[in-house]
Amino acid sequence: MKKVIAIIICILICLIQNVAAYSHMKTHIDFEDGMIVETIIEESNIVMYSTKTKTGTKTKNYKDSRGNTLYSVKLTGNFSYTGTTAKCISSSLEATSYHKTWKVFSKSSSKNKNTAAGKVVMKQYYDGQAIQTKNVSITLTCSNTGVLS
Repeated sequence: MKKVIAIIICILICLIQNVAAYSHMKTHIDFEDGMIVETIIEESNIVMYSTKTKTGTKTKNYKDSRGNTLYSVKLTGNFSYTGTTAKCISSSLEATSYHKTWKVFSKSSSKNKNTAAGKVVMKQYYDGQAIQTKNVSITLTCSNTGVLS
């Protein structure tokens, strides 16, 4: 019985050593058309044996001059990489309005090679009329070594 338990413990230790998971976040502030644009890249890695996969998100928060968030766009990409190649497995896109005058008009996501991409059209309304349109493009790219940008 002790041998069986020892073998199970050895197997579990071997499996645990071959799996690593961690997350990372980067933030960047920019100014665009009188708005503050806060860009956040978050990633979580799961490395198991020789297969390396990564899920990442890139969020753009559009804020007014007072720092109030008007709307945000969040792109999620799932990637695999080997050290010599990288591939985007899937992509999805969310768009959210936090201000009553801004509405999500349309959104779409796509993937191509090692890049997840999204496009959103936001419209601002006043008295039922569209007074402003913002086109938001967002991309998330995985390098051959697993670096997201």
